[in-house]
Amino acid sequence: MIGVADLYVLGGGQPGMALQRPVVLPRAKALPAVLAAVLAVLTAGCGRRAAEWKETRTLMGTLVSVTAVAGAEDVARAAVEAAFGAVARVEGLMSLHDEASELSLVNAGAGEGLVAVSAETFSVLEAALGYCEASGGAFDVTVGPLVRAWGFYRSGEAGVPPEVAIAALLPSVGWETVKLEPESRAVSFAREGMEIDLGAIAKGYAADVAAEAALAAGARAVLVDAGGDIRCAGLTAQGCPWRIGVQHPRRRGELVGVLEITDRAVTTSGDYERFFVYDGVRYAHIIDPRTGWPVANGVESVTVLAPTAMQADALSTSLFVLGPVEGLALAGEYPGVSALIMTADPLDPGRLVYHRTPDLADLELSQ
Repeated sequence: MIGVADLYVLGGGQPGMALQRPVVLPRAKALPAVLAAVLAVLTAGCGRRAAEWKETRTLMGTLVSVTAVAGAEDVARAAVEAAFGAVARVEGLMSLHDEASELSLVNAGAGEGLVAVSAETFSVLEAALGYCEASGGAFDVTVGPLVRAWGFYRSGEAGVPPEVAIAALLPSVGWETVKLEPESRAVSFAREGMEIDLGAIAKGYAADVAAEAALAAGARAVLVDAGGDIRCAGLTAQGCPWRIGVQHPRRRGELVGVLEITDRAVTTSGDYERFFVYDGVRYAHIIDPRTGWPVANGVESVTVLAPTAMQADALSTSLFVLGPVEGLALAGEYPGVSALIMTADPLDPGRLVYHRTPDLADLELSQ
């Protein structure tokens, strides 16, 4: 399911495409949903210009946009193609919905014995289990059975399952029961009925390898937006940092602020992407694997900046589940990681409370 965009890229224009009108910041109205996750706008005062090419395609169940900057247009276009090739490769390995993917083969057979995987899939699994451990289980790649029970895998199927059904599924969730065998690069589960879902880390990884592929193909700079998991390298075609608008969690298309980044990644997890309301209660798609229920700690949005999109992807989910206090403490354990957590003001639900790492203290944010 394609959800509402969390982050909006405010960058340079693309050869061969008409420029959109400039966007007023920081409280701009962005185009709806991820159909406009990457906006082409004029950026003044940054000096040099270079050739730029941007394309958007549907991959990994979301819209993936790649913007490449190079000395010539044909090089930029080739870099974009290389980036999409890298994303398609990751999708073929780690898709939960492709029965032929390595991940699907693991889920089908790891409960009965070892299943060998590629070095690439194995490295992502190792990283994922590392975040599971560091977060105390707030991030858990075995949460799939619970997400499926709540109906969030398919549009229109979400609903509150019986409590007895949730209780019955909890024994099938637990990252500690995933066993990795480094020598044979194989995976096994301690019990049947388990499954791994890399949805909270694989798109970030895909953005990372796509950016690397674009640079290897000759791009001097690139920005990859894989459904809101953003990785950038270098400067825009105008020689500026990439400008990333962070969405207000309750006002569709409105930004609370703008980040300017270079050679960094940023990801947002929000409770407005996929949710439903039942008997006046809002249930979002981010499940606390420790309880089996959607997170209900007051967090509405988490934005994480990190050296890699894979790290930002995993940590944004972790911090969302942990909440402001434990979440910011976890973010502080990782060098180069910044975090912004938004919660509703308990005295005025219409206002946001911002919790952030010290390095974001000067970031201008609106209400």
